[in-house]
Amino acid sequence: MPPPLPAEGLATTIDADGSYAVGTDIAPGVYQSAGPVDDGACYWKRTAADELVDNALTKKPAIVQILPTDTTFTTNECQTWQLTNQPPPPQPAPGDLMGQLTNLIGNGLFAGGPR
Repeated sequence: MPPPLPAEGLATTIDADGSYAVGTDIAPGVYQSAGPVDDGACYWKRTAADELVDNALTKKPAIVQILPTDTTFTTNECQTWQLTNQPPPPQPAPGDLMGQLTNLIGNGLFAGGPR
C-alpha cells in the first residue's frame, strides 16, 4: 500500500532554518536530510504541546519521523529535509549498545586487539 498523501497545501520539503507547525506548515511523515550544511552540525527537534519529544545533533545524514501529534518541528544548519515516508531505521535498544561494548571488550579491542 503506498504511503498516504499529505494534506493539500502542506509543505513536504523544509529548506530553511526555523520552526514549522505540524499540520499547518508541514505535513507529518518521515523526512530525510543529507546532514549538516558545510562542516557544521545539523540540529533538529520535535515538540508536542511545548514539550520536547525528540531531538538530535549530528554531522551525518538524518531521518526523523514527524508524528501528527507533534506541534512543531525545528531545524537548524541542516540540508533540505524531504518527505520520503520510508520507514525509519530501527533504533537500538539500550541493551544493544551495552552488548556491543561488552563484546568489543571481550574480544580485546581495548587491550591492544584480539589475541
